[in-house]
Amino acid sequence: MLPLIAVFVGLVKKLLTEKELRIREGMKMMGMSNSSFYLSWFITYFCVLLFIVTMVSLIMVEQVLSSVTFSIFFFIYLMFVITLIFQAIFISVFFTRAKPGIVFAIVFFLMQYIFRSLMGSSATSTALKLVSLSPHTAFTLSINTMLSFQFNLQQITFSNYETEIGNYSVKTAYDFMVLNMFFWMFLALYLDQVFPNEFGQKKHPLFFIRWIWKKNQKVQE
Repeated sequence: MLPLIAVFVGLVKKLLTEKELRIREGMKMMGMSNSSFYLSWFITYFCVLLFIVTMVSLIMVEQVLSSVTFSIFFFIYLMFVITLIFQAIFISVFFTRAKPGIVFAIVFFLMQYIFRSLMGSSATSTALKLVSLSPHTAFTLSINTMLSFQFNLQQITFSNYETEIGNYSVKTAYDFMVLNMFFWMFLALYLDQVFPNEFGQKKHPLFFIRWIWKKNQKVQE
């Protein structure tokens, strides 16, 4: 997973460089919407990461995790890298200069591995679920569980991926990875709308309530 830090930091750098040079603001003045901005970066990096995920998944299930089906490894790895895209957008919200943002991104990426090291071999199921709120930890725990299946010469598929080994299951990792993916997506997109900085006009923190109220009024009319 560590080689992904280069892709992660690269995305943060490009997002912040656009902000620093006011490229994004210039495009918004020409009519570009926020959805178009987000979608362009997401599609660009999704395509790059999809290729990486596919290649790594093929190598892993052929050379390392032969007891794991391709789809089991592929989909959790794919959700992990999608979460990284939203985390990169999240970081870009708080910085207006590329260099400090890059430094923070590196620390932020590596710090999320610490949670797993805090858990001993006798960690409870509740404790493991709690640290799975970190996507890096959830993915690491899923790999450890897959390796346990491999060691025990057991095949793991979607029909038995809820089986726990060491108080953890691949299904638990899947559940928390889905949670992480949507959490970071909504957090990044929301904060980009409301967090104040020198670029552009920001919305009120409760802007969504006004939007819902107006939408209900239109429905009633």
